[in-house]
Amino acid sequence: MTVEAGAAVFHEAFGRGIVTATDGGSLFVSFGSMKELEKRFQVPGAFQAGFLGK
Repeated sequence: MTVEAGAAVFHEAFGRGIVTATDGGSLFVSFGSMKELEKRFQVPGAFQAGFLGK
């Protein structure tokens, strides 16, 4: 699965987020209107396990 910086994603607990960067098998996602929360997720595992959706 290919996801690029700028893509919108959704997380059940954190809500809507924007991919800020990718690094090999990881995505960095900012959640919130002020980008106050950034999380790192493994790809494609986060999508396969249902943690992230497009």
